[in-house]
Amino acid sequence: MKTLRLLHRWTGGLIGLLLALLGFTGALLVHEDAFLRATVPHAAYAQRQDTATLAAAAARVFAAEDRPRSIVLATADQGLHRLSYKDSERAAYTDQDGAIILSWASKWARPEVWLFDFHHHLFAGDTGEIVG
Repeated sequence: MKTLRLLHRWTGGLIGLLLALLGFTGALLVHEDAFLRATVPHAAYAQRQDTATLAAAAARVFAAEDRPRSIVLATADQGLHRLSYKDSERAAYTDQDGAIILSWASKWARPEVWLFDFHHHLFAGDTGEIVG
């Protein structure tokens, strides 16, 4: 019975720690747009949704020799487009005209990218690596 109690305490403690990490990283990710507006140039700019601007930005981005795999367009809270490249580690932020503002070659280079990756893999991962 003593061993069972000890096992129950440790299991409960580890599950509690895991849930605390999930909650903490999720709470930080809620403020990702505010962090970007404070640390990255052009992130606080208003979103432009006219077709001509979006088409020109996409043409400029995809005309580059090192074409990205995808673009996540700017939102009302964040005035940057995010580019993802074929190798999943590399990405970049561009302004709404398609000029690269900031790029990185590793998920460790940007705190918000690392935090999202940690939260994603902790919670669900590719098939629920830890929880699931």
